[in-house]
Amino acid sequence: MFDVVALQDTTVTKVQFMFNGGFGSTETYKLYKLTATGAHNATNMFDSTKWTVVASGSALSATSGAQTATFEVTINAGSTQAFYIHGISRGLISEGLTSAGGTYKSDANIELKAGRGLPSDSLFDNGYGSTYWCNPNMIQIMYTT
Repeated sequence: MFDVVALQDTTVTKVQFMFNGGFGSTETYKLYKLTATGAHNATNMFDSTKWTVVASGSALSATSGAQTATFEVTINAGSTQAFYIHGISRGLISEGLTSAGGTYKSDANIELKAGRGLPSDSLFDNGYGSTYWCNPNMIQIMYTT
């Protein structure tokens, strides 16, 4: 899970991510957004009723990453939107951290915040608890303003 903060009115259109291996094969995923605007937290991160699917399908696992299907999630300037990408047929790569919420990447329009990692064995799985922080180092956000 990770959060995107809009510094300008922004529409997220794709997410690039990295499957954990299987390079050259086609793998399946689902991308969710927190239904309400806001950041993910220890209360909403395991509750599937609080999340909405925005993209799903299959993508080629490549060393350069995989991309979701095109979608549109608008984030107003000053607002935060949480996302959760679930690798269905194969897990995703993440890197552990000691805390969440710090800005990992930013530009003049958005900030990508460090988040939490969930096990891939089942959807919204709490097997790692709420304090397995992860760096969205393999995540790229495609957007328009």
